[in-house]
Amino acid sequence: MLIKKIICLLFVFLLANLFLDGCEKHDENTLITPDVELEGQLFNTAVKKTDQAHYELTNTEFAEYLNYNYEGKCMYIAGLKPFTEFGTTNEGSVALNPEENILIFGMTKGNDTNTNAVDGPHVYFKMNLETEEIIEKKFSPAPDYAFFAAEELVESGEIISLSDERLLEIGKFFEILIAEIEADNTAALEDE
Repeated sequence: MLIKKIICLLFVFLLANLFLDGCEKHDENTLITPDVELEGQLFNTAVKKTDQAHYELTNTEFAEYLNYNYEGKCMYIAGLKPFTEFGTTNEGSVALNPEENILIFGMTKGNDTNTNAVDGPHVYFKMNLETEEIIEKKFSPAPDYAFFAAEELVESGEIISLSDERLLEIGKFFEILIAEIEADNTAALEDE
């Protein structure tokens, strides 16, 4: 049983490492859109750190942690709040491909597996920002927790299946969020 948990942890760490490395090196970038109004009020309560490569926010109204890579036009998000479908423990990424005008979003909902990893159901989609169409989507189930000796988890196989309308709302939220981050960076550079 301990070996299964260790294998699960190693697998999650490997995926997280690949995910974070891929965000910085990825040609396509992912975006997300929440159910809260952002414009002009994005960073009121946030703790912000910036440098020339990254924009980092903690304890915002919409996420516990966000790290935006200016060059890659992508972000890592943990603890996304406005979308109840993803629960209170979650992590994912959003990327923007400006050449193709595409937003890419991926988010995993965390289930309490006592592995200290976010390993629940996963939502992925690509959105054409010009036509506001979902051009690709995938809903992956939560892992088979019984395999990892966590039979007590009733959410094995849970899937988060969202309508195209809801996916568009999420995409628009992140489109606005990235625009606000970019505008904040431009203003900071002009002040220097």
